[in-house]
Amino acid sequence: MYKFRYYVRPLEIVACGKYRTSCWYCPSSMYARNLDDNRDAFYALAGSVPIWEWDEVGESFVIVEVPEGHKAILRHDSKKPMRKRYVVEEVYPISPEDWAYIASNFANPGRWAKEVVVVDF
Repeated sequence: MYKFRYYVRPLEIVACGKYRTSCWYCPSSMYARNLDDNRDAFYALAGSVPIWEWDEVGESFVIVEVPEGHKAILRHDSKKPMRKRYVVEEVYPISPEDWAYIASNFANPGRWAKEVVVVDF
């Protein structure tokens, strides 16, 4: 789930409050998917995608920069200090199956077409 928030930086996308990526810093296309309670996958579709967070003193830090065409698996442990709570499990090229899934479900305009409902009064 994504929420749009305005802070010092314009338009930040916050994924469940665990990680942050910014359209201001990241003029690229990405796809994020929750794998389980503690793991998420980030896909850099066009351009690299920096995944970042703020530490306890308000300093931002990059967790990982996902290269274009790659997928990063991140693990999150909210009990650890901010800079230690994120682990990059792996970064590897996006598989053809993942590309097909993303294109079919999110880039296919037929999936997003609105139904026209005619109401007579």
